[in-house]
Amino acid sequence: MDSLVSITLPVYNSHSTLPFALASLVAQSYKNWKAVIVDDGSEPPIRPIVEWFDDPRMMLIEHETNLGRPAARQAALERVDGSYMTMLDSDDWYYPNKLAKQVEIMESRRDLILLSAGMAITDMNGNMTGKRVLDSSSHFIVFPPQVSLKPLYLAHAPSIIRTEVLRDMRYNADLKRSQDADFLWKIIHRYPFAVLNEIVYTYSEFNGISARKTASAYFYRTVRLGQQFSNDPINALVQMVRSVVQGTLYYGFFKIGLGHWLIKSRSKAPAPRDLEVFQNARDRISQTLQSD
Repeated sequence: MDSLVSITLPVYNSHSTLPFALASLVAQSYKNWKAVIVDDGSEPPIRPIVEWFDDPRMMLIEHETNLGRPAARQAALERVDGSYMTMLDSDDWYYPNKLAKQVEIMESRRDLILLSAGMAITDMNGNMTGKRVLDSSSHFIVFPPQVSLKPLYLAHAPSIIRTEVLRDMRYNADLKRSQDADFLWKIIHRYPFAVLNEIVYTYSEFNGISARKTASAYFYRTVRLGQQFSNDPINALVQMVRSVVQGTLYYGFFKIGLGHWLIKSRSKAPAPRDLEVFQNARDRISQTLQSD
């Protein structure tokens, strides 16, 4: 029997995007998954959306009030079981082969604890405008445990993780943002990992982005680095200064109307083949949504 994959999905007021995110799970070619969906105080509740799919693989946890993303992620983490855990944000979606490709690699490489992947970047209209992949011709790239605090630009959302290492793991409740990066760093600091150099995840980077949210993300990144100060003071201080400078730069660009341009510049332009594969994946999920 195929290994069970638990998918954690925190939700807060994502009523317009959640149906497509859930449809992307139903459309997976890999069928042995369980979605742990946490409604973190949405108004109105998302229960009718989840129940519309009528899929026993979807588990819903409901918070009466909004406790914040760290608490929602932690609530989902505590209900994970099976061999692997992966994540999905409620305004993003999976390519239909996402789980199959990652599980195949993890099953063949027992030394790897975590496998991240490439992402398609979409604009406010859901169209692909960029991609995040590594500059390598390799299908996937293996890294040793990381000792440096320097950002590796490893994405949390498309990663798949062996559950055997999650027993003593928690999302940092002190970090309203960047708790996902902190969670990943705790893993890759101790274990070898890899990145699938192929797009299997769609990231809605421009949904709700603003100067305030960007500044907040860099603030909490700085806080996270500060928590490592006692372990590596010089490296932590260097990275903290770098984070403050970058956060100030991004905030300034947003204030003069160039924030979206700066964010977009972090991604590579998609090739025609990338756009074709993206559109095929989106069409297949749309068909799944219409047929359910």
